[in-house]
Amino acid sequence: MQKYRNFGLNKNHLGAGLLEGKAGPRDIKRKQAFDSDSYAVEGIKPMIGIKEMNKKMKIKTTLIAMSVACLSSLYSQSILENDQELYGYDQIHGERVYIHHNSSLLFSGENLYYSLYCLNQKTNRLSSLSKIGYVELLGENEQLIFRHKIKLISGLGQGNFFVPTTVPSGNYKLLGYTQWMKNSGKDYFFNSDISIINPYQGNQNSKIKETNTLEIDSIYKNDFGGHVETSFKNQMNPDENIKLVANKKNYGRREQVRVLFQALDKSTSYGNYSISVRKISTISEPRKLTAKTFMKAYQKSNYTKLINDYIHLPELRGELLSGKVVSKTTELAVKDKKVALSILGSKFVIDIANTNAEGTFYFNLKEDYDNKNAQIQVVGDKREDYKIVMDQPFLMDYRTMTFDELVLTPRMSDLILERSIHNQIENAYLQVKPDTVMQIHSSLGFYHEFPIVYNLDDYTRFTTMDEVIVEIIDYVWTDRKKNGDHVFRVRDPGYISEPNLFPLIIVDGVLIQKHEDIMDFNARKIKAIKIFRDKLSFGMQKYQGVVYFETLDGNFQNILSTEDVTHIELLRPLPTKKYFRQNYDLETKLVTDHIPDYRHQLLWMPNLKLNTLEIPINFFTSDVSGTYEICLEGFTLEGEPVSLKELISVN
Repeated sequence: MQKYRNFGLNKNHLGAGLLEGKAGPRDIKRKQAFDSDSYAVEGIKPMIGIKEMNKKMKIKTTLIAMSVACLSSLYSQSILENDQELYGYDQIHGERVYIHHNSSLLFSGENLYYSLYCLNQKTNRLSSLSKIGYVELLGENEQLIFRHKIKLISGLGQGNFFVPTTVPSGNYKLLGYTQWMKNSGKDYFFNSDISIINPYQGNQNSKIKETNTLEIDSIYKNDFGGHVETSFKNQMNPDENIKLVANKKNYGRREQVRVLFQALDKSTSYGNYSISVRKISTISEPRKLTAKTFMKAYQKSNYTKLINDYIHLPELRGELLSGKVVSKTTELAVKDKKVALSILGSKFVIDIANTNAEGTFYFNLKEDYDNKNAQIQVVGDKREDYKIVMDQPFLMDYRTMTFDELVLTPRMSDLILERSIHNQIENAYLQVKPDTVMQIHSSLGFYHEFPIVYNLDDYTRFTTMDEVIVEIIDYVWTDRKKNGDHVFRVRDPGYISEPNLFPLIIVDGVLIQKHEDIMDFNARKIKAIKIFRDKLSFGMQKYQGVVYFETLDGNFQNILSTEDVTHIELLRPLPTKKYFRQNYDLETKLVTDHIPDYRHQLLWMPNLKLNTLEIPINFFTSDVSGTYEICLEGFTLEGEPVSLKELISVN
């Protein structure tokens, strides 16, 4: 019996390891079946009898499900069909998101840095459920400034946003959530106020008022709304888990600062933290949520999960991409259709999913990829009879959000001018102060492991693909269909032939169903041909090997444009960065002495893992004098919030 290499995704259980001792998913079969190999979830065994449960949970899911069925194509969600399903999903722990951001007052030309902590709602420890988080900056009238998709590793993520001059002055909301949290509504999202001052735009007279109530001099507004003079109190909000000690309180310009983070009790102090060192603004700013105040506020909130009778599915294994296949003639959903996804680029991704009973398909994108352009197509004959409708998973109603008014005063003009000049100088020298984008480490699929590779420049160049296949390529040949079109064939290593089994054809990351498309291509524009000969089962679709064509320009997707291919643009997760840290030493002195340093942000460390009794952190001051805040936020391994602040002066 011929064996197939199975590269499809295995079915997983949502409840495994997530129910805090509850029973795993075994018995209940959900009517809304996730049949796709790319997203398979089963129901969860209830802890009480079905009859008793139905008595306690008189939720009319059927009627509500009918009313939202027409909306299901607009969301990455599944309709709950009965109380058993509702109970099963409600047993999975909820999540909450805390975001530590470097500042709540930003100017055009500055960076908003943030660390995202995704927490288990029951234990307060880092959640291993969601693999993707979302961060948004929202303005009035539902003006979306940015939406970031953040890859979560064991509940931790990071990102940054450079404030461009196109963003007007005003107050904004910084929101953080996971797709699983959307089941509780936007009121459960992380929500913090951000003020932005853009001195480069006109027509801001409405924000200018004759008052100085927003100006403060040498004082620091603490988390409880009061003011603490910097000369009286340096260590703010002492914590029982961690102690923060600077080697001194006053520093000169371009001087090294040595800070020691000490775990007061290693059994309870070890955890994950982020650190910001930033100049305290003499213009007041919205109060930031510390980890401790966030936890207190959350404990007082009324948490309700699954507010509707449909669910937004958690992104358990990576980014969740979904849509529906419908008939072009009837507009009805079509079940049991295979759908292929091609993400283009050097680290291309190919995946195949099946539509379920509602015509919905799901893809879980686990691999990193370097291109936002993708294609989706129905696999098989008569694919031109169908169309693909992609879900829009981000639709939320933000109309009820309220925004405070940003007020500027004439007395702020000198402060705004000075800071804007500092930003312009810093941005002019960005090339010598770069952040480092961490290299993508992708667990590439089987189609990147080709044992046979033909670099065509090593051979006599031919014009037609027919000549290349006949004269150069072994183990591959072409046949003709009844309509005269070419089809590729690959010889199995065991010479076991199956007449109706064809190879998977990929060109520059694009899955090609009509082999004639590549046969018509100019062979002189092909850089390499790579071959994988084994039989394989991929997304429940069987193939006899893979033939991969790499073009010289890598732009075959621009040449191939057919009606049965849907082109989409993906929201890629932000790349992980190692942020610039200024260094002044004898080795760099000749260079750095001639470069101005007007940094207001002296240090940003988004992910500090404390797993020893002491960790030293060193950084250098800039040419900007003033009072700076060293701020540490995060959570211990046991889920205890930690918030530490200390002030230093630069003269």
